[in-house]
Amino acid sequence: MTESANIHRLRPDTEKKLLGLLGFAARARKLVCGADLCRDAIRRGQLPLVLVASDASANTIKRITDTCKYYETDMCQIPIPVSVLSKQI
Repeated sequence: MTESANIHRLRPDTEKKLLGLLGFAARARKLVCGADLCRDAIRRGQLPLVLVASDASANTIKRITDTCKYYETDMCQIPIPVSVLSKQI
C-alpha cells in the first residue's frame, strides 16, 4: 500500500484508548461498519475518518484506500483484528 497524505498508521500504544472511543461512538450511533456501507458514506461526505482492521483482505483495503484517496477522506489502518473490534462495539 502506498503512503499518501491522507493515509495514516496508528501507533501501537494507543490501541486501548481507540477501543474505548469506538465503544462510545457505537453507543452514540455514530459508527459505520462494513466496507460497502463505509464506501457509500465516504461518497456522501459523511465520514471524516475511516479505520481499517489489520486482518481486512487486500481487496477490501484497496477498495477503501482508492475511495478515500478519490474523495480526500482520512484513513487509518489499525493493528486490531476484526474479532476484537466486534467485541468492543
